[in-house]
Parts: sequence; structure tokens; C-alpha cells
Amino acid sequence: LQFNHNMLNKMSGYLESVNNELLHEICENLDLHCRVLYAEGTFVIEQTPLFELTKEIDEEAEELFISTLTYSVNELVKKEHILGFKHITEIAVKAMSPGINDPGTAVVAIDYLTILFLKKMALPETGAIKIVEDKEEERESFKPVRAWLKLIGFEDLIIYIVASLRQYSKSDLIVMSKIFLMLKSLQISAIKTGKKEHQKVIDKQIKILIADAESNLQNPADLQQFKQLLSDSKNQA
Repeated sequence: LQFNHNMLNKMSGYLESVNNELLHEICENLDLHCRVLYAEGTFVIEQTPLFELTKEIDEEAEELFISTLTYSVNELVKKEHILGFKHITEIAVKAMSPGINDPGTAVVAIDYLTILFLKKMALPETGAIKIVEDKEEERESFKPVRAWLKLIGFEDLIIYIVASLRQYSKSDLIVMSKIFLMLKSLQISAIKTGKKEHQKVIDKQIKILIADAESNLQNPADLQQFKQLLSDSKNQA
């Protein structure tokens, strides 16, 4: 498929959601395929490309595509897991700021991030919108794919979040240990599910975390305890 035509965005704001079924129906009726260029929950700018299309469309058809989108000037979108990542990370980072210094809250936030990451790892990253053709059949069949969503990948997500957490907690044994345990849980899941690309990304983040701990845990007892955690996790693997 050749996506040679762009459709520009009509307004600025947070792309809250995409109506997948309506988008598929419009593509089907216009006999074309499309890709959404922004992930749900991200900020979009007016007059920047929003859709890639396999053929040119008129203004009336553009309005149809716009009707599939829900915008919000408020970033708090409960349904969107990407925003869930962002908000929980913000809670953890604020908890570790010098003015607050609340590692307990950060630890709880990292627990929630672990759950979200495990769910993210189980999701496909192709962005293909799959519409069920006949729900009454014993095995669901899907209509041919007509549209693709832009997704924020696992690698980009974990790099951004772990870097944010390390920046504010690299001298705190409790939080650094919790980040390691989160990464270890994700590593085990990646190994069990055979997702080698995820495993490679997680392994790299573990190495970066260990380097930060060795450079920033100034108390020798804290550093020794962190190294013991690493040793214990190897023995349990």
C-alpha cells in the first residue's frame, strides 16, 4: 500500500480517542486505506498532517474523517493507557522531588507502572484497526484492515519513563531497588512470552540503572544492599 496523500489536522488539542468502527466504515465507503499519525492522548497541532491516505479526498470526505476523532483540551483521559503511564510517572517524580521526598508514594506508583507495562507488552504494536465481521459465528472473523493507528511503542515508553524516574531517585536505595524489581518483572515476562525485542530493551535499561546506582548510591551499605538485590535476582532467575 502507498500512503501518498496527507490530510491536515483542523484544530489543536489533545486527541482523546478515535472511533475505530466509524473510521473503518468511512475507509470502506471511500475505497481507500488510512493511517492515523498521532497516538491517542497526544497533543496535535492545527495544520499538521493527521492522516495518511492511499488516495486524495475532497473537503466533504475530510469532514467525515474529522468526525471520527474526539479532541480534548484537558489531558486527563481516563481510558487512555498512555496517559495513565504519564500521570503515574508524574506522581512518582513529584514524590521524589527535593521539596517532597516521599519514596513511599514513588514505590506505590512504580507498582502501578509495572502493571501498565505488563499490559502494554501484551498488546500488538501494529496499530491495525480490526473490526469483527460476524459476531455470531463460533470463531470471530474480521473485516480486511482499512486503517492503522499511530501507537507509542514499548521501547520509547520505557526509555522515557525509566529515565524520568532515575533522574530524581538515583541516590535513593528504596526507589532504585523498586525500579530494578519492575524491570526484572518485565524481563521475566518478555522471556516467558518469547518477545526478544522487549527483552533487549529491558536488558539495556537494567544496565543503565545499575550504572546509575553504582555512581550515585554514596552510602557503602546502600550500594552493598543494592548489589545483594542484583545477586539474589540472578539466583532466582
